[in-house]
Amino acid sequence: MASKDYQAFGDLVRQRRHALGMSQEALAAAALGNADRKSFVSAIENNRLAKVTPATARKLSGPLGLTRADLPAALRWPSASDPSPMEARLLALEAANLAAPQAIEEQAVARFLNRQLGDVLQRSISEIYAERLSAGLNVLQTWLGRPFSLQSLLVCYALGLLYVILAGAVSSFQGDISLGEVSPFRTHAWAGATGVFLFPYLGFLLLVLALGLCWYLVRRFGLEPISERHIAMRLGGVAVTAGVACGVVDYLGTASISAAVLFTAPSCAALSTLSPSRAAAYGAAGGITLGVLAAVSSGLSDDTMIAFLTSMSEGIIVGGLVGLCAGLASALIARQMNDLRPRQLAAAGGSIAIGAMVALAGLVAAGDSAAVSGATLGLFSVSWLALPLANAFLDFLSLGTSHAIGRRIVRLEVRPVAIVGFITLDFLLAVAFMVFAVMIVGLALTGVALGFGVETRSQDFLERSWADPWGEGLWLTLMALTTILWTWLHFAVVLAPLAAGALVKAIIERPALDRLARSRQDSGFDVTVGVLVLLRYIVFCVSWGALALSPILLLATYPETMRLIIGSGVRTIWLLT
Repeated sequence: MASKDYQAFGDLVRQRRHALGMSQEALAAAALGNADRKSFVSAIENNRLAKVTPATARKLSGPLGLTRADLPAALRWPSASDPSPMEARLLALEAANLAAPQAIEEQAVARFLNRQLGDVLQRSISEIYAERLSAGLNVLQTWLGRPFSLQSLLVCYALGLLYVILAGAVSSFQGDISLGEVSPFRTHAWAGATGVFLFPYLGFLLLVLALGLCWYLVRRFGLEPISERHIAMRLGGVAVTAGVACGVVDYLGTASISAAVLFTAPSCAALSTLSPSRAAAYGAAGGITLGVLAAVSSGLSDDTMIAFLTSMSEGIIVGGLVGLCAGLASALIARQMNDLRPRQLAAAGGSIAIGAMVALAGLVAAGDSAAVSGATLGLFSVSWLALPLANAFLDFLSLGTSHAIGRRIVRLEVRPVAIVGFITLDFLLAVAFMVFAVMIVGLALTGVALGFGVETRSQDFLERSWADPWGEGLWLTLMALTTILWTWLHFAVVLAPLAAGALVKAIIERPALDRLARSRQDSGFDVTVGVLVLLRYIVFCVSWGALALSPILLLATYPETMRLIIGSGVRTIWLLT
């Protein structure tokens, strides 16, 4: 039918063109805007096209003076009076039914619906989630490395530094945290000063803004070619921004060495994209710049010139050694990996750890001189090494264990009894990791006191934390809780949804399949099957969320649990020492 209309339209175009004395080139230029398309006009006139659209017919009709009524029915473009496409389909269906009356069998509809619901229920929601979970674990492995691998350990150290910043943010609002001679997070005596209560908020806001600016300056490193001049300008901007921010924050209350932890990760991530020699040079220059500016900015609160000069020398020693070694190490570590962002993360963790160790050795070597104070030595050893290494070790164990268990669960078909067993195992691991966190923090502080001669009074700190875990001991409580972050994520992302899937299978999917089988035998349709299919997603999401949040709700309901956990860790330390 349509082919006849196309041929009739071609004949009409040829006749009308001849009547007007137009050539194919002239028609193509007038209708299509290009005289070179005369071959297209020729193809239409000779019926060589498989299809001609109403839009094309409309373009050719204008120069030829043809109206819509002159064209064959298949090539008439829509008009305002024409029915909508839906109305046209309904009219055609009605005409077909009138021409050949046919009753729609209810059984045919039932068979169709049952077939569709059967396809939906063919795979349980647990199987669907397990496939997506496997893909998610692959992404996790790309970023964090294989379980118990070196990449995983380096990433955990980088995250351990963030825990120090978290503790600093909490202490800014909670008050001083003093470990004997060491005050990682202190507050100056601004009693009576106007707006003193705003200082912690201003310091926190300043650190966030400075970190955002530093990340903006280095975010394109490794993604596109950058000239040497722009590299120097961007890294210099990071050093200046970080130095001023650390100094001002130190003036407001937080020790600049602790605040500087924030800026090491983006700096080392950028340096990892350079050659080792350039990374070492830029790292040393940036570290010294950061240290000097931090000392100058915070020196406004120093009581004497000696204290100011000591701050300057500390900034040069710490900044130069950390920058030099971290830059060199980040470039060497990054060479061993392929993906840009994961290797930058691992390089940041490894390079900061190496740089901090070398800088600590330099501080120890200069410890007998006036260039370095005992408080700075203790502060650096606690903030940059003892606490991050303690967290990194436990995170390494927690991440590796959780990742390995998650892989095993995905590979195997886990029964409900096994899921209960894994949940119990997760609970026991969480408690064990929190107890270990308290133990390792206590032992690390004791090691700092014995190794570097800095009095940390770890026993007094642990006892105060044990007595008041959500007050004076909030710092230690948060450190213990962050240690089980990976264990909780494993529970929330792996075990909780699988348990929810098992629940959905028992109360929804199996009854739905039974009802569907009976409906097929009766050649009918049970509407409750459709309702159950709809409910399975709702029940799955609600039960998943409830299970995932249950540990947090339990801890909020029974906060005294942390006293038992911290007490277990403290008593274990007493037994060991």
